[in-house]
Amino acid sequence: MQWHKNRFYDLVFDAAKHSLRFPVVLPKVPRPMYEAFKEFVAGRQSEEVVAHRRIDPSKVRISCSLKNGNISLLFIAKDRDYEYATQKLINLMHEVFLVFLQDGLYYEYMIETFNLDRDQI
Repeated sequence: MQWHKNRFYDLVFDAAKHSLRFPVVLPKVPRPMYEAFKEFVAGRQSEEVVAHRRIDPSKVRISCSLKNGNISLLFIAKDRDYEYATQKLINLMHEVFLVFLQDGLYYEYMIETFNLDRDQI
């Protein structure tokens, strides 16, 4: 699917594992940024997040990994509610682009990775 900054993203569904996975959420990520990403994702299941934006940990198990510099994101639908899991995964991806990456720490990363014009940000 074509999405953020006109990049294509693969979404993999595995019915046997009850999972939805984006194999590459963000490419070319340095380790410190990955650590911050993990904290950001974990925070989406916190009671501090308003209920309609929170990802219910009793319904979805979330994990992320870093391989060859690429962050992947995995959702396991604990109760096989794929509609809920898909909606929350898409919402989380939007928050990655609109909240996590908008942190001033990742300005240069966005410029380089998404080949953006500095004058258009």
